[in-house]
Amino acid sequence: MRCRPLGLILAVILMTPFNEAGAGELAKLKPSKTVELLNGRLSIRVPDKTKLEPRRASIMAAEESSAEESRLVLQLGKEKLVLMVYEMFALQGKDLGQTVNAYVKSWKSKAGETFKVTRTSTPLADSYSIVPSALDTTGEAIFVQGVFCGHTDGTTQYLAFYLNPTAAKDVVEIRKLIRSMSDSLRIGKTKLSIAAGDRKLDIMQKGRHLVIKVPDGWSNTHQEGPDFLLHRLHKLAPLGAPAPAIGVYVGGHPSYYHRRIAAAKKTLKQIKGKLLGQSVEWQDYSVPSPDGKTTTFSREVFLRLPDSDRLLLHISASAQTKKDLTNLIGLLEKLKLVKGK
Repeated sequence: MRCRPLGLILAVILMTPFNEAGAGELAKLKPSKTVELLNGRLSIRVPDKTKLEPRRASIMAAEESSAEESRLVLQLGKEKLVLMVYEMFALQGKDLGQTVNAYVKSWKSKAGETFKVTRTSTPLADSYSIVPSALDTTGEAIFVQGVFCGHTDGTTQYLAFYLNPTAAKDVVEIRKLIRSMSDSLRIGKTKLSIAAGDRKLDIMQKGRHLVIKVPDGWSNTHQEGPDFLLHRLHKLAPLGAPAPAIGVYVGGHPSYYHRRIAAAKKTLKQIKGKLLGQSVEWQDYSVPSPDGKTTTFSREVFLRLPDSDRLLLHISASAQTKKDLTNLIGLLEKLKLVKGK
């Protein structure tokens, strides 16, 4: 459930139709307005024609959570620049520079390029620019620069700048625009709520909601669809480190994650349990990482929302150790349905 720096869904990044005009004009633009990012976690100065356009996994899908990512689109004629901004739900550690360097070394590239990490002069607590040694022009969305931000609250955000092939022909000049934009980054007023305590989860019913009690260091977000809600709870961990996560879907059409993962079939088993006063049967499975060095342990279950004839819950949990997964299930077993505000 964590955000992705390079392994994101590029097919939707540059899907807006082009307007007819000559190339070479994008680099002439200057930042002229301020836009809030990640629900006010950060702000940035951008050219006036820049639009905030939330990403969708498909045409029919719901917009991604604005607390987890922001998508800015700047198009001038056939040239296009897209800025993706992610809340990494990650801690900086003692030395963000060392953490970023180690993290970037793990990036895989089809073009085989390396990435230069440079500390930048933004007014943030700490930030680092990521520039590829060569452009991977095999796709429609071409990564040209990234920025890891060190927030004053100790967390990390990531910005990724992409150009379409037409704009990439003028990448040297457009990087000057990107530099002026990234130099304008500012800390916003919104803070992550990570204190231990009860978290209220909306269930699309007036006067009722779910409550889960989490330890210190957990943050929660939600994605709102036309007929569903998806709550995500993230345990903050060092940048690049896997972390436990919980998902709570509320709607009428849940879908098991394990059915989309071929490797899950090998370990899938059922474990009996109890949630919200109901007997349930967890779907338990584990999936190794591509390099075989780590394993993700997961459980998920469907159950009907009490006193509802149409709403179902899809509750999931994942962790990198069996002990952490057991602890997550312990949190979920204390999930409560509460009436009132």
